[in-house]
Amino acid sequence: MVARINGEAVIYVTDDQGKARISFEAAQCRALSRPRRARELADRHPATYVGFDVLAYPAGGLPDLRPRPYSERRQVLLDVLAGIGPPIQPVWSTTDRSEALLWYEALRGTGVEGIVAKPLRSSYAPGRIWSKIRNRMNCIERNTLQLAVRRFVLVSVSAVRLLQRHSKR
Repeated sequence: MVARINGEAVIYVTDDQGKARISFEAAQCRALSRPRRARELADRHPATYVGFDVLAYPAGGLPDLRPRPYSERRQVLLDVLAGIGPPIQPVWSTTDRSEALLWYEALRGTGVEGIVAKPLRSSYAPGRIWSKIRNRMNCIERNTLQLAVRRFVLVSVSAVRLLQRHSKR
């Protein structure tokens, strides 16, 4: 094993206006299809694997990264995936408040549920130690987002740049 990466497969579809969005329906349809149909769907809408975190990197002498802080695991994830490119890539992240708010606004209507905030010093532990700030934001969630940007690294599905790339196809 080169590395054990926690992530998610996403499928982008383009609407009639050429605007791309993430489609959970397309992913479910493929997952529930028979092998031949799944291959046809994959040809039409290839999946991208977005890596959120790395749990182990034995090839790099790091058999268990879970006790390490997210900031270190993030750097290992970037190192492991450097030069690979789509269809496998790391999720985008930032600690910059303005950039996080820009992402949040730009991701509305793209099929992305929201953005995730993770503590930079957190180990990888069972359960949820991160927060998801959903796109259907009310006043309380907006305050949560502003607080999260000050205290955590914000991780967003790499949708902003990927959606732009898929819209040009």
